Amino acid sequence: MYAFTHLTIQEYLAAVELAKRDTCEEIFCRAYFNQTLAGMEVLPMTLGLARQPEKLYAALEQLPESLTLTSLRLRARGLAYVLSPQRKLLTCLVNRLLEFVHEPNFEETIYTKILLRNFAEGRTQSVKFIVERLAALLRSDDISVRERATEALGEIGGERAVDALLDVLLKDTDTLAGRGTVEALGRIGGDRVVNALLPLLKDADTIVRGRAAEILGELSDECVAPALLALLKDTDDDVRQKAAVALGRLGDERAVDALLDVLTKNEFGLVGSEVFRVFGQIGGKLAVPVLLNMLLKSMFSFMYRYAAEALGHLGDKRAVPVLVRLLEDAAYDVPWRGASWLRPADARGRAAIALGHLGDKRAVPALLPLLGDTDYEVRYNAVKALGHLGDKRAVPALLSLLMDKYRFVRESAAVVLSEIEDLGLAEGLLHALSHKDEFVRRKAALVVGYYAKGDQVLRELVRLAAEDSSEEVRVAAVEACGSYERKLAYFAE
Repeated sequence: MYAFTHLTIQEYLAAVELAKRDTCEEIFCRAYFNQTLAGMEVLPMTLGLARQPEKLYAALEQLPESLTLTSLRLRARGLAYVLSPQRKLLTCLVNRLLEFVHEPNFEETIYTKILLRNFAEGRTQSVKFIVERLAALLRSDDISVRERATEALGEIGGERAVDALLDVLLKDTDTLAGRGTVEALGRIGGDRVVNALLPLLKDADTIVRGRAAEILGELSDECVAPALLALLKDTDDDVRQKAAVALGRLGDERAVDALLDVLTKNEFGLVGSEVFRVFGQIGGKLAVPVLLNMLLKSMFSFMYRYAAEALGHLGDKRAVPVLVRLLEDAAYDVPWRGASWLRPADARGRAAIALGHLGDKRAVPALLPLLGDTDYEVRYNAVKALGHLGDKRAVPALLSLLMDKYRFVRESAAVVLSEIEDLGLAEGLLHALSHKDEFVRRKAALVVGYYAKGDQVLRELVRLAAEDSSEEVRVAAVEACGSYERKLAYFAE
C-alpha cells in the first residue's frame, strides 16, 4: 500500500514538472510510445495539469494508434484529472465510445471493457454524462444496441448505472433484456445488487435463474449459500449445474457435501460434469492422478473434457506428454479411440486449453496448426493456449483471426496480440506486412509504427504504399508512413 502511494506521488510530481515545460508536447508524445509510461498515471495526470490539455489531446489524435487503442484509452483516462473538460472534447470522446455500442469494429471489440473501465475512472461530471448517453440507448429499437449498452453500463458501474439497469429489469418484459441486465448488475456487485438478484433464483425463466446463481457465486457473498443449496434441487439440469459451480466458487464447507451428493446420485449429465470440473479446480495436486486416470480411461466424453481442463488449471507438468499425444490422436476428424460420441474437435480443443494453462513450451509446435483449424472452438482454444505461452511465431496467424467469423475468436486473438512483448510483436508485425491475406497486411501496416523503431519499417511501408496489389492496403500504408514519420521526428537526435 505504501509503495503504491509512493509511486503515485512520484507520478504526480513528474506530471507537474512535465506540464510546466515548454517542451511538454514533445516529451509527452515521445512517452506515449513507451507502453510502460503510457500505462502509468504520469501522462493522464499531465492532461489534467497542462495549461492547454486540448492541445495535447489534439496531438494524440494525430499519432499512430496501437493494437490496444493506447491513444483512445489514454485520452479517456485523462478525464479523471481534467477538472472541467470542454463539452466538445467530452462529446468527441463519448461519441467514439458509443461507436463500440452502435457498430463495433470486429477487431476492436475486445477492448470495449478495458475502454469502459478507463472512462469509468473519470470525474463525476464526465461519468454522469457517459451514463446518461448509454442509458438513452436502452430504449433503442435495435436489440443488439440495447444489449451492448446494458453491458457497457455494467462495466462502468456506479449508482446511476444501477438505477438505469434496475429500471430495465423491473419494466422491460423482454426476456433477453432481463438476462443481459442480470449479468450487468452482477459485474457491478454490492449489497443492493445481491438483494436484487436473490429473488431471481425463483424466476420462471430457467436461463435467468441459472445466470443469477452463477453471478451470485462470482460475487462471493456467503449469505447466498443457503439459496444456492436449495437450487441444487431445481427441475432444470442447467440451473442445477450453475448452482453447483456457484457453490464451489464460494468455498462454503456446506457445498462439499452438496456436490458429493450430486455425484453419488450418478447424474451423468451436465451437472455431474460441472461438479467434476469444480473439484478439479479446488482439488490441488492430490487430484492429478485421479484426473489423469479419467483422461486416459474414461469412456464418458464429459469426463475426458473436464479432466483435461482441470489438469491445465492445476499446472502439473506430468500431464504435458499425455496431452500432446491426445492432440496428435485427435488430429483427424474420425471417432477418437473408437468412441463415436466424442467429437475429435472437442478433444483437440480441451487438450489445447490444458496445455496452455500448463505453460510448457513443448506444446507450441502442436498448438500452432490449430490456429487454422476448421472448428471455431478449436481455433479459440488454441489462441488462448498460445496466449499463455506468448510465442511471437503466432503473430501473423493471430492477426488474420481478428477477422474471424466468430466474435470470441476475434477477441481472444486481440488479447493475445496485446500481451506479446513489444520486440517480439514488432518482429511479428514486420513479417505480417508480407502476409498473403490483405486484412493482415493492412492491419499490420496501421499498427506496426507504434511498436517498431528504425528505418526498416518505414522502407517496408513505402514499399506497400507503392507496390501492394490492394488499394486499401496502399492507402493504409500511406497513412501509416505519415504517422510513423511523425513518431520518428519526436525521437530525432
